[in-house]
Amino acid sequence: GPADPGGLVAVAFDGKVMKGARSRPPQGSVRQEAVVEAVRHDTGTALGHQRVVAGDEIASVRTLVNRVCDHNTLVTTDCLHAHEPLARAIRAKGGHWLFSIKGNQPTVRAKLAGLPWDEFGNQHVTREKAHGRIEERALKALTPSAPSLVGFRGTRQVVKLARTTRRKKTTTSPAATSTEEFYLVTSLSTDQASPAQLARWARGHWTVEAIHHVRDRTMDEDRHTIRTKNAALNWAIARDTTISALRLAGYKNIRQARRATIRDPGLVLQIIALTSQNRL
Repeated sequence: GPADPGGLVAVAFDGKVMKGARSRPPQGSVRQEAVVEAVRHDTGTALGHQRVVAGDEIASVRTLVNRVCDHNTLVTTDCLHAHEPLARAIRAKGGHWLFSIKGNQPTVRAKLAGLPWDEFGNQHVTREKAHGRIEERALKALTPSAPSLVGFRGTRQVVKLARTTRRKKTTTSPAATSTEEFYLVTSLSTDQASPAQLARWARGHWTVEAIHHVRDRTMDEDRHTIRTKNAALNWAIARDTTISALRLAGYKNIRQARRATIRDPGLVLQIIALTSQNRL
């Protein structure tokens, strides 16, 4: 798939618990199986997986970053993984990062909220209308004058993202408006990423959630009970490979695509031929 402007390929890293799968370590109690995966924003295809050991998702993300990340990679994560050791690991591989900062890091978040945002107007605004609501996303970005003002080393830009949702009045609920504010930090300078690009990457992180949704709703992963060693990880890889192949072949609706391959088994060979020309 095409890279983003500047040659960067945005890759979302996130973990998923497989609710029906269990493992019993040599010492300790039975655990739910979990896997961390890396998913491209532009194609929605999985690049790699890492089993979560002893519940340590943070360590698993770092291991996967070391395998997947290179100088063309922009890593996006949710707030759980916004930590300086991961940021250093990404930069050591030549990549860049865009992290979400939320309430799990109150000190950093307070510093970001205290920056002089009132001195800047909105630099990028998008509006979307769907499902009886209007969502506006307004973004501001600034370059901190000193790292100590941010509390997160390596930050070249800070982003404030305000999301306002307006819901229309219905027969069962009144009209309502809500606003949420988010902060992001990135290793990319203003020369390397515009506000519009940052906004797109921030939104694009949810590509990884989309692949999780397909595995749960279309492939019923959470009800799949597995107890054997790496079987849960292997099934996750198999499901993601199927989804990735169908997406690279041009299918948007995975459920419909699976039905089509059942009706016409020869279609599977066509999909394999198409995807063999692309990198999963």
